[in-house]
Amino acid sequence: MRLTLAWQMGETEWLLSKPGLPARGFQFVTAETWSNNWLAYTRYDGIIVTAEEWNALPAGTQTALWQYVETGGVLLVLGPIDLRGLSAVLETNKEGGWLKVRAGFGTCYVSPDDKYDTWDAERFARLMNDWRNTGSWSASRRSTSDANQEFPIIDDLGIPVRGLFALMFLFVLGIGPVNIFVLSRLKRRIWLLWTTPVLSLCTCLAVFGYMLISEGWSGRLRSETLTLLDETTHRATTVGWTSVYSPLTLGDGLHFCFETEVIPQRFFEGSNRDARLCIIDWSQDQHLASGWVEARIPAHFKIRKSELRRERVALHRERDGRWSMVNGLGAAISHFWYADAQGQIHEVEDVAPGARALLTLTEKECQAPVRTMQSILFNSQKWASEIQMVVQKPQDYLRPGFYLAEVEDSPFLEEALRNARTRKLHALIVGFSKQGDGAKVPTNNTK
Repeated sequence: MRLTLAWQMGETEWLLSKPGLPARGFQFVTAETWSNNWLAYTRYDGIIVTAEEWNALPAGTQTALWQYVETGGVLLVLGPIDLRGLSAVLETNKEGGWLKVRAGFGTCYVSPDDKYDTWDAERFARLMNDWRNTGSWSASRRSTSDANQEFPIIDDLGIPVRGLFALMFLFVLGIGPVNIFVLSRLKRRIWLLWTTPVLSLCTCLAVFGYMLISEGWSGRLRSETLTLLDETTHRATTVGWTSVYSPLTLGDGLHFCFETEVIPQRFFEGSNRDARLCIIDWSQDQHLASGWVEARIPAHFKIRKSELRRERVALHRERDGRWSMVNGLGAAISHFWYADAQGQIHEVEDVAPGARALLTLTEKECQAPVRTMQSILFNSQKWASEIQMVVQKPQDYLRPGFYLAEVEDSPFLEEALRNARTRKLHALIVGFSKQGDGAKVPTNNTK
């Protein structure tokens, strides 16, 4: 049987009977069982398919596999294929005898033939490295403190031991010696029957009131996302982090749409008694009903999604040679950069939804991307810091014909926590506009 689907998450071994390499770790499926939904493939670190099998797949399945690549997956095709129509924006180069195609956050390797038994160890090592990267994004083995350190939503996770000790000391002092001394002076020691519970109630109300004043009833929501928007195929690929903190147990839970892959970043150590029951409801949306967020404990999630969207940025060259843009993203743009065909970067700030603005030419130029989307996704230790680097040096990431928009509230990610009191939302949108001036788009034909 020919290879079709390969590399289950967490495996580190290659199936093929290559001398010196183990032969296990793969799951075989037939093309007829493959789904038209890209989320069905997110549990795999990599997929292998022959050119004959690829050509036999329905168009919907091919699109789903390509969405898997765009969201960070690795696809290996044994034999030449034609990738036209899947994406209008591709970066291709020859590498180790393969055609390496970068699409979105992932990579597609196209081998000229299916004679994998003749490949050297370097090719296998390159594949293993890419598959490990794919698995590292989906990894969720982080403690709460580690996740909050990587993507903080509150400043301090520790218990205020000194404050609690001082409060308990004052409470015991007031309810005991002070209470008895005062009532003894008043010759009303019998009042201990009602002063003791009243003092206890007042202490509890003081602690509860302080919590309400400092944190309130509602929770906090933070998100940092990066979206790749291909206006030619109307497909938006979004990756990022979202975090939730609530002083009280959530009554309605969290809500995500069906197209979103949600990866909790918290894990429990020890025996089964440390685990908790988590309930998810799929009737109306992806509703994380209960158990996912505990009171006063931050919850962190990695998210990925690929969906069809109609948002766009209309670019136009004016008669005087300057560039103008119309914000059709549905969100206010705080900063916008555009790289023209010559690699010169133009920018503008503060553009309201639906508004038109003129761009100003800067001294920045992008000849070739210093860093790729894959490096942002897999090589960063702190996601928010990596996103900030894109804003500080857009010339290192943009290619001619692309734009970068910085927005405070992304239209491509739903707000998981409704009625959050504090929102810290930040998003970057890297897009390719059909109306750009002579953007050089590499050919998609790999035949």
